[in-house]
Amino acid sequence: MLGYQKGQQVRWHENGEMGIILWVTNQGSIGVKWSSGEYGEYNYKVEELLMLTD
Repeated sequence: MLGYQKGQQVRWHENGEMGIILWVTNQGSIGVKWSSGEYGEYNYKVEELLMLTD
């Protein structure tokens, strides 16, 4: 995983929606709470879907 950590902000590549990482597992799964209020869990090619923000 490309250094994802709990509490980091991420941006969805496709539509630019912002989210916060809620958890990162050692199996490579990442949980995100999106600004829309939805939650998602990602584990397949997550670096192609999410981009860390400053």
